Amino acid sequence: MAGHPTEYVYNGKPTAMTSRKVTVQVRQPGGTVKPASDTIWYTRYGPMIDNFEGMMPLRWTATTGFTLADANASNFRYLNHYLTTYEAHSVAQELAILKKYQGLPWYNTIAADSAGHALYADIQTIPGVTNAEANRCDTALGKITFARDGIPVLNGAEPSCAWATGPGAAAPGLFGPGQEPALMRDDFAENSNDSYWMSNPAHPLTGFARIIGQAGTGQPGSQGTDLGLRTRGALHMVMTRISGTDGLGPPGFTFQDMKNLFYSDIQYGASLVKPELVDMCRAFPDGKAPASTGSTPVGDSCNVLAAWDGRENPGSRGAVLFREFWRRALSPPSEPWTHPFDVAPPVTTPYGLNTASVAVQKAFGDALAAMTAAHLPYNVPLGAVQYVLRNGKKIPLPGGPGDPLGEFNAIYLSSPGVVHSGSSYVQAVTWKSGDACPEVATVLTYSESANPVSKHYADQTELFSRKGWVTTYFCPAQVTAHAVSVMVVHGR
Repeated sequence: MAGHPTEYVYNGKPTAMTSRKVTVQVRQPGGTVKPASDTIWYTRYGPMIDNFEGMMPLRWTATTGFTLADANASNFRYLNHYLTTYEAHSVAQELAILKKYQGLPWYNTIAADSAGHALYADIQTIPGVTNAEANRCDTALGKITFARDGIPVLNGAEPSCAWATGPGAAAPGLFGPGQEPALMRDDFAENSNDSYWMSNPAHPLTGFARIIGQAGTGQPGSQGTDLGLRTRGALHMVMTRISGTDGLGPPGFTFQDMKNLFYSDIQYGASLVKPELVDMCRAFPDGKAPASTGSTPVGDSCNVLAAWDGRENPGSRGAVLFREFWRRALSPPSEPWTHPFDVAPPVTTPYGLNTASVAVQKAFGDALAAMTAAHLPYNVPLGAVQYVLRNGKKIPLPGGPGDPLGEFNAIYLSSPGVVHSGSSYVQAVTWKSGDACPEVATVLTYSESANPVSKHYADQTELFSRKGWVTTYFCPAQVTAHAVSVMVVHGR
């Protein structure tokens, strides 16, 4: 940027900016509100900004400024996408819809149909910035953010650094649908809010631009990095169930299997390290674990962990203790694994607990100390600390932190009794042979109403606590047969 504050330089020429005064009501310390106003400036790319992710100030000087270009600012194609998606009858149709509109703003698509086909796609509204363009056009800040997060910060004064339009793109400045990840299979597609890379390990998705998404735990690279424990746990459950190697029955995948796997609440991290953790606990000299400050008596913690079945059910005793240890062990600079990540077998690495690591030992001692300080016995049931309050009643919840700890049924707490994110709407769907109507089981974990006096304020939350399901009806005849009430609205 250069020149008068209401100008910026584009193609070597000063170009006028536009402005808009914005007024919002701001709550005051005493509870009252008063208006506060500010002026927002816009360039041809979008609004001017002065901060990156709330952490890094982006100062506006006489020569430099930062503007946010939003690929979804004028994206109303999503309306066409949803309308036609509701009418689709196969995953092939859904894939065609994704490619035609590229209307999704920021998320993945996973679909299955009655013919036995599964689809994974990350086809959406993505700025057409190739790795080569990012390397050529990134500013000094952009070189940092692109390497770390896949976010380019381009030189807006250079016309050749504008977003490119890919083949068949639904709008200017976007990648074409063929430049975005998609996979159609007759076995499975899976994604746990992670990279597209390993949505099916039999067919890795590779070679896509870094801006489309990075893999695993946020390490550099859009593929070829640690998948993270939640993704690995989900893939392990699905693949061993299909092959029959999980010991739960003959090979295959049924409607009941899907429901069982969601509510299995296996702590995948524990399945990898619990035996070694118990051995380490029992081997501490004098029954004391080293901690960041001194040491902590292990007490009955070793037996609690040994008796724990590795699941995160409301009644599970040992799950809380393991979480306290595991989140510390996984936090940098600790390296808890004996066998590091290997791109050749990405679904099964890293593994093995490095019990010789002082950081791992202190992670356990600090976990014991933290539970003692919180007046929690080592065998406290999970439901005593993981619950929600509805009209003063505690409703214990199954599940646990997905990333980085490794629970498929993700539940994230900001404090005891306060769940800030995680599993919300859950569905399992199948088709019986020769029946056009699907069989559907659902649960809305936070219930249907936010009104405390409504009978639906806590009903499905309690159902989720009991690991139950709602039978959902889809076809017109099913809906009519199970209608609770009918309201006819007459127009004028």
